[in-house]
Amino acid sequence: RSAYEGIVIENINDTRTEKSLDGDWLFMPEYQMDSEQIPYSKDLDDNNWHVMQVPAFWNPVRNWLHLQESILPHPGSGISDNYREAEYTRCNNYTFDFQNTTAAWYRQQIVMPKYMVGKKFSLYFEAVSKVADVYVNGEYVGGHIGMFGDFEIDITDQLIPGKNIIAVNIKVRKYEKRADADKNVARAVSVDINNDMLNSLPSGMFGGNEGGIWQPVKLRITQPVHIEDVFANVRMDGGAFEIELKNSGTVNEDVEVIIEIVDRQDNSSLHLSPNGEKASIKVGETAKLICETGKINPKLWSPENPNRYLLISSVYKNEELIDQTSTGIGFRTFEAIGNKFFLNGKPYYLRGANHPPCGIRPNDSKLANKFYGFMHEGNTNITRSHGCPFTTAWMDASDKQGVGVSYEGSWPWMMISNVASKELRDIWKAEMLSLVRKYRNHPSLLIWTINNEMYFPMFKRNDNPDIRLQKMTFLSDVIKEVRKLSPKIPISGDSGYSRVKEDYEQNFKPHGIDDGDIDDRHVYFNWYNRDFYQVYYGEWAKRIYWSPGANPDRPFFSQEASTGYTNNDEGHYNRKYLFQNYVPQSWIGDWAYEDKDPAFTLNRHAFMTKELMEVIRRTSPETAGVQLFANVTWYLNVFDAENIEPYPIYHAVKKADNPILVSAELFSRNFYAGSKITPRICIVNNSVDGEEIPASKIEWNIIHEGKVLASG
Repeated sequence: RSAYEGIVIENINDTRTEKSLDGDWLFMPEYQMDSEQIPYSKDLDDNNWHVMQVPAFWNPVRNWLHLQESILPHPGSGISDNYREAEYTRCNNYTFDFQNTTAAWYRQQIVMPKYMVGKKFSLYFEAVSKVADVYVNGEYVGGHIGMFGDFEIDITDQLIPGKNIIAVNIKVRKYEKRADADKNVARAVSVDINNDMLNSLPSGMFGGNEGGIWQPVKLRITQPVHIEDVFANVRMDGGAFEIELKNSGTVNEDVEVIIEIVDRQDNSSLHLSPNGEKASIKVGETAKLICETGKINPKLWSPENPNRYLLISSVYKNEELIDQTSTGIGFRTFEAIGNKFFLNGKPYYLRGANHPPCGIRPNDSKLANKFYGFMHEGNTNITRSHGCPFTTAWMDASDKQGVGVSYEGSWPWMMISNVASKELRDIWKAEMLSLVRKYRNHPSLLIWTINNEMYFPMFKRNDNPDIRLQKMTFLSDVIKEVRKLSPKIPISGDSGYSRVKEDYEQNFKPHGIDDGDIDDRHVYFNWYNRDFYQVYYGEWAKRIYWSPGANPDRPFFSQEASTGYTNNDEGHYNRKYLFQNYVPQSWIGDWAYEDKDPAFTLNRHAFMTKELMEVIRRTSPETAGVQLFANVTWYLNVFDAENIEPYPIYHAVKKADNPILVSAELFSRNFYAGSKITPRICIVNNSVDGEEIPASKIEWNIIHEGKVLASG
């Protein structure tokens, strides 16, 4: 506590100042609070408070497989003992009992300069888990409910020159647990779904008890007339840039907006507005200006060539600059046309893998860039924010490294069993839309996925028809709102959903239901489900895509196709499946156990996953892509940017995901009996530019023991 200093704001720009408030904050769990103390009082003696880092959870970060507890006879989390021990060491070093903390207070001292007149001040929180109430100098200024959405609070009337105290009360629950909270009501392939998950605030695939200011915090200082939001509605040859201005002052203002687009690689100017867009903004109102570029010639963004730009938006009053923001953008189009995806106007097959370790290292930019760098070099062009909606650190890295994103919502399995209360549904909807608004400008954003495995349209057709319609109507309303905020981006209405054509035509279409643009099936060949040798001749498409009721006018894109989960410590199979579900033993027998060499597991995992990816590409061209699951299990030390190292599966998938895939089958193998060798060569071209390869340019050799047996 003696080392805590608070934050001093020394300089305020004439235009805009954004000061990070990350670092040491004072912290006190509610269970340690003196009942007579007022924790948000400016005059409180807080010398006995603890010190907490922001951003961080106050308890161990536990997400998806990394949240699993011990499974006898072995200790640990099942996916990484090393990660679990590191997280518990972090939290055990606190000077309070994190396990007894379900609500707490934060305090931060900010010293402001003498001259503050005529400015607007606000606090911007990227995310707080989960119920936050904010006070400044003893006065309540606002709050927020939800684990993932950002929020901003105007504190202009509360801040003063000199010492100021910000206090934030955080609770991990809005409601007390219901009596049947722990009752399992459904089961996903790797998670038991209980009542509490479906009837409390959405928490992604976190354990549900994580609390704290877990994403960055800023103090924003602007002029009364300032930029509230920017939307880059881009094309391949330019764009229409929507600048939203707000007047928080006391007089009406006339302003002008000019935009400039700058190449982030060499800082050259791509476009500068020849004329500004003008607006008159009344007190307390907002105005939206559209700045058109006309036709320009940008370098396009793609996973192969992640060209990035900065959109610099400048606001002038009487020719004086009063506000300016920089927004990262890229120029690209991504569309669902017929049964294909098109990137920048050309067919584009999605060779993907998900999910990255954002859920266990949400603010680790170094790890995000390292992980996505592996993906980019490994020919993987898309991922999905499964388990944890991606944070700024991970979205910025996906833009930079060249990995497309399917951005998934924060409430997996929502309404799989029942219809949550209107209050909870509205809280989730507001959170989902705030994420869309926050991340819609990222060029790596290719697909919006509303949630994971809600299942009710496809697998719950025995539900009461009125309840089914109620569920689908709510989902449709959210999809329509997403389309308004982010037009042109394809939508997966539910990861795991495929439209049943007859059902849709009869029961949903007459009610104007929008179920998105994509059919998305989850399949676990050679893991939970049957082996995939039976899909070697196009059965993937025949049995799944072209099955009765399928939709050849919609892309079929599997966002989960798995062949198993290895751990992050040495490569053995995840303990839950080894000692509780006994899945690995059905594929490699006793060699799956931890007393055996993990090479058995790693090599089998690599071989089967490579085969799965290649057979889908070779034999089912009707599909639009596939995302293997889950590449958070493909690495040693996946949580450590300094020591992360790919397992053999990474190198195997890199070959399977090569844009140009060539394979051959021999109809005769009797090389030494004089039989004619008749090879069948299959070439799949998923290169980014759609280049055609004439057969005359293909040369092949069949070599045995160094001897060329046949060529052509």
